[in-house]
Amino acid sequence: MPTGVPKTGYMTVEMAKNAARTIVADITGKPVSEPEPLGVLCLVDMGNSAVFAKAKPLLPPRQETVWKKGIIYKWGKHAFERYFLWKMKNGLTQLP
Repeated sequence: MPTGVPKTGYMTVEMAKNAARTIVADITGKPVSEPEPLGVLCLVDMGNSAVFAKAKPLLPPRQETVWKKGIIYKWGKHAFERYFLWKMKNGLTQLP
């Protein structure tokens, strides 16, 4: 059973952006641009601690993982989720 805040679908959004660019290029007859390497941002809430993971590209060797402990990181997870869902709901996908 899922608990906590909802998943954002960050990677899914990035893949959808690449797909949309490809479809537009196909319809307009323009060359398809090379997609950016797929990356991932993840902030995992674990009660009184959290893990922030960033990888771009997704596959090694360029992966970074930082372990942070403290309730502030749990709040950071909630703030990030609210921001991400807000910008998706309002069509502001160009924002970071």
